[in-house]
Amino acid sequence: MTLLIGLILFFAAWVRASIGFGDSVIAMSLLALFLPISTATPLVALAAASIGVGILWGKWKSVDYSVVWRLLLASAVGVPFGLYALTALPEQIVKSILGLLIATFALYSLTKPKLPVLKHPGWSYVTGCIAGVLGGAYNINGPPIVIFATLCRWPAERFIATMQGFFLPTGVLIVIGHGLSGKWTTEIFQFYLWSMPGVVVAILLGNRMQ
Repeated sequence: MTLLIGLILFFAAWVRASIGFGDSVIAMSLLALFLPISTATPLVALAAASIGVGILWGKWKSVDYSVVWRLLLASAVGVPFGLYALTALPEQIVKSILGLLIATFALYSLTKPKLPVLKHPGWSYVTGCIAGVLGGAYNINGPPIVIFATLCRWPAERFIATMQGFFLPTGVLIVIGHGLSGKWTTEIFQFYLWSMPGVVVAILLGNRMQ
């Protein structure tokens, strides 16, 4: 099973390094098939934070920090609610909601509906809070940010860099939240450490494809 987990995280890291997002949706949807959500969520959080460091290393100058701080502030409010849902709700309900969220984002990605351009800074607070809740519960804080960035019509370099500027500190916050709520286990760290060499290779390959 360790090899399968490593392959899933390798593919997820390659996708994020290539297009700037998508790792958590891929990893959570696949890992949830054979791991408990309580194991998959903190494992993906650790991997996602590590991936963020690798991608942001050479792109930090392109980050729009004026947007990032608003997203982070709102996300910090949302994360505790997501962590509470992960702990309090039955796993079957948590998995059902996760499946609905993934299906909704997939439908959005396939249909590409024409939506208005977002210009008011208040939308960054709304988006950040939603992303925080989803990140704390499911580690999929990416979809709201991707939709938000798309509707802001950012150019490609700013799109990828600014998303990483949000994902990395948010990922660290989520990882800390998992630790404080007792979600870390020896098994999770073993899976994480075994997967890291493949994740590093995936980041290098993905960066070369941009």
